[in-house]
Amino acid sequence: MLVQTSISLLCLLLLQMADSSNAFLSQRNGIETLSVATTTATKSSRQSPFSYLFSSPSPFNENDEIPSAKNGRNSTTTATMERNDTSSSSSALSQALVMKQQAQRLRDEAKAQAKALQEEKDRQLALQTSKIDSWIDDLLVQYQVDDDTQLLHSVDQVLKRLRDDRYSKEQVNKIFKRICETGPPQSRSRCSPIMELFVDAVGKLDEVERDENPNKRWSGKIERELRKKLFAMDWGIELQDEDDEGNPWKLR
Repeated sequence: MLVQTSISLLCLLLLQMADSSNAFLSQRNGIETLSVATTTATKSSRQSPFSYLFSSPSPFNENDEIPSAKNGRNSTTTATMERNDTSSSSSALSQALVMKQQAQRLRDEAKAQAKALQEEKDRQLALQTSKIDSWIDDLLVQYQVDDDTQLLHSVDQVLKRLRDDRYSKEQVNKIFKRICETGPPQSRSRCSPIMELFVDAVGKLDEVERDENPNKRWSGKIERELRKKLFAMDWGIELQDEDDEGNPWKLR
């Protein structure tokens, strides 16, 4: 009986020891698990968004640039250059337009002046032509029958008008030229009646002695110049006036 009781106590003691051992192991395992979790949390905290503030700086070259900043500065520089180019092009275009407008104004002014000069020249020519026509009518024409028929003065009447009205050599040459322009083609062999009358009257006044001629503007030798021109017209040659500079036919 005593032996059974001892065995029972021994078994009970062994069971208690086994339970204590299992509790100790469980507690140890819990402590290790907690340590591992703490270590993991510590490592995780080192990878937080603010960890770079406490990390050692990496080597950095002053010439290195952040790609985004570098690209932004390049874009700004390119935009500035494009604006400068656009501004320069606009300025050059504006200057070109201003110069074109000024050139056009100058051309318009030159055309206006040329037109005004031509109109004045035409007006003076018309006045001169009208004056010469009046000389012809007063000097040579006695009566105008119609547009194609005229009653002319005689040679002596024309001579008297040339002398008394003091016609000059210049006036005679202008009358001769105007008759050639308005009448039929003139030449020595085909003189119109009015041209023949005019040249004959000039020749008769050339024969008057200078002392007896009251027309001191008359220089003489005018008929010879007129007949030389008519002779040249037979051959289709138009001679210059005797007094024109560079005239190869000028009499000496």
